[in-house]
Amino acid sequence: MSEEAGDAFEDVPFAGILGLGFPKLAAENTVPPFDQMMANHKLQNDIFSVFMTEDGNKEGAIMFGKVD
Repeated sequence: MSEEAGDAFEDVPFAGILGLGFPKLAAENTVPPFDQMMANHKLQNDIFSVFMTEDGNKEGAIMFGKVD
């Protein structure tokens, strides 16, 4: 998805899912949440996985530290 409905992101550039972009793309003096989780050893493995679907009968998912 590259667009968001409503005006919540109207004045803010859309930067991706929960700040999963590269640290160099993050706002000045901030550490993206995933990088922070890795730095604090909060994950079983330093990976994340995303499942997206266009099937209305299935939900997408994002997993941190593992894959399904």
